[in-house]
Amino acid sequence: MTHPGTTGATALVVADAQPNMLVGAGAAPEAAELRGVLGERVVNKSVSDTFAANPPLAAELWSAGVRRLVVVGLQSEHCVRATSLGALDAGFAVLLPS
Repeated sequence: MTHPGTTGATALVVADAQPNMLVGAGAAPEAAELRGVLGERVVNKSVSDTFAANPPLAAELWSAGVRRLVVVGLQSEHCVRATSLGALDAGFAVLLPS
């Protein structure tokens, strides 16, 4: 996998502050292993929508020249969906890999 820094992309890892939002007792420790592996910026959230949890985030990304987001996660029906809708509301183009 190419590090986003070498491709002109910006990587952002979202850490869920509420492990109970994940299904399954083992989900939170596994998710913790994914946080900031390659030195990416880590953003915490306490609600499903990362943008609602971090009001300045959209402006920071826009200022950095980010216009498109690839959103991935553990639960597409919860946080991935909410964050994708928040990103769309903030004017970003969103890609959801299948």
